[in-house]
Amino acid sequence: MKTLFLYSKNGCGACIEAKKFLTNLEIPFKEIDVERNKTALNKLHADGHKYVPQFYADDYLFMRGGWNTVRTMRKHEILDRLK
Repeated sequence: MKTLFLYSKNGCGACIEAKKFLTNLEIPFKEIDVERNKTALNKLHADGHKYVPQFYADDYLFMRGGWNTVRTMRKHEILDRLK
């Protein structure tokens, strides 16, 4: 199974919502704080992202649309994409 990474930053309301959403669905994820991890921030910028949260499955973008898309997904849809 691929690892779901949540790129976030401190004080981001959408990031807090995304973490609660994944936790409530019991979806395992690893959070990467882009304020503390400049390599991660550079990756997001290189991939054309200007906002967090962003979601990656291993090194690949999990879903276009970021949080706006992921929050519409059901647990089985997320887990199926991580297989």
